[in-house]
Amino acid sequence: MSSDLFADWHEDRKEREVAASRAPAPARGEYQSPYVNASSNSNPYATASSDDDEPIRLAASKAGGPRNVGGRIGNQKPMFELRQHGLKVSRRKNFTPRCISVGNGVMAMGSAEGTVLRCTVESTDSTPQSIEEIIVEPKVAIVSVFLDPSGGHMLFSLENGSNYYLHTSTNRPRKITKAQGRITCVAWDRQHGSPANSESILIGTDAGAIYEAEFDGKEKKMNCVYAITKQGAIAGLEFEHVDATQIYVLMTTSGAIQRPTRMYQFLGGPTFQALFASYQSSDSLRFQEIQGDVTTAQLSTFSKHERERAKCFGVLTAQGVFNGEFAISAKSSIDNIWTNCDILSFPHQGEKSPVLPVAMAMTEYHVILLYSKFVQVLCKLDGSIVLEESFDPRVGTVTGLAYDPTFNTFW
Repeated sequence: MSSDLFADWHEDRKEREVAASRAPAPARGEYQSPYVNASSNSNPYATASSDDDEPIRLAASKAGGPRNVGGRIGNQKPMFELRQHGLKVSRRKNFTPRCISVGNGVMAMGSAEGTVLRCTVESTDSTPQSIEEIIVEPKVAIVSVFLDPSGGHMLFSLENGSNYYLHTSTNRPRKITKAQGRITCVAWDRQHGSPANSESILIGTDAGAIYEAEFDGKEKKMNCVYAITKQGAIAGLEFEHVDATQIYVLMTTSGAIQRPTRMYQFLGGPTFQALFASYQSSDSLRFQEIQGDVTTAQLSTFSKHERERAKCFGVLTAQGVFNGEFAISAKSSIDNIWTNCDILSFPHQGEKSPVLPVAMAMTEYHVILLYSKFVQVLCKLDGSIVLEESFDPRVGTVTGLAYDPTFNTFW
């Protein structure tokens, strides 16, 4: 795949540019996707029979609104549809899935045996030539993997604390030596990043540090710009460009024992270094706390289109999903960037207290909750259950949830 995928991305972009030049000019404000055509009518995914450890795809319609609380309007196709993919990972020798990430139709999975599987989402067992298995460190588990929205840049972290970078043009991972601790989250530059260059991004670690990094097929930049103490690992990171002089950063840390979940906000610039320099004093920090223990205070954002600013956000907490909308503009301050904030409680499942999800993801009107045995979709407006579907017992262990903004699919 590697170099061919990189070349195909450029070829596809040229074809889209030619097509766009021939098409009528869009109306003012109309969005044109910079990536491959993600029409809701196209379906490059094959539906397969049930088998152990198959990737599972949850497709969400972008056109649907909050009125579709039941998941279906009349005889129309349901808003959410759960499918199994044709790639049967369980048939691969010495490959036990531990983590997954998807971006621009590229899928990456890390295994307990120290191998990364990289392929396109169209790949199945009948197309083995499009699937790469890359050995990183034999018998050392890969615990997290992160693909950027273009599918060109991959970061992954191993159980022993080693971190690696892999570009789409090669199958040889490069070890990252400057970042101390395992990578726990990555905030990609959705507006400016491309397969050729990631642009400046933020990387969070289990040591509570934030690094500014840039990759262009190799490690171009890696500097520690911020560190927080006594709050554990950085659980979630996202940033948005406000304008040419300001950047907004949202960061989460997980609650444990007597330590609450925290959501930190940073606003400043024009660079990440300048931004975080103004928050070195604990008195300058702005955060919100939510009590209760949660393994990972996962942060998820949603934007209608790939290159647009995030429209809304959600944070997985012990009390539910803290969610709200962004109102980011040149006139924004920390006090007014969040709007319509609320906590969406987890539905009770017969227990004295609700079971916490394994993972969570946001859409414009819904929250997707992934549990060990089923997936649940809740309406943000009233908390009603739009979809609840159990997994086939043969699918194996549920490891996580990944979102591909290009195709609006969850894996």
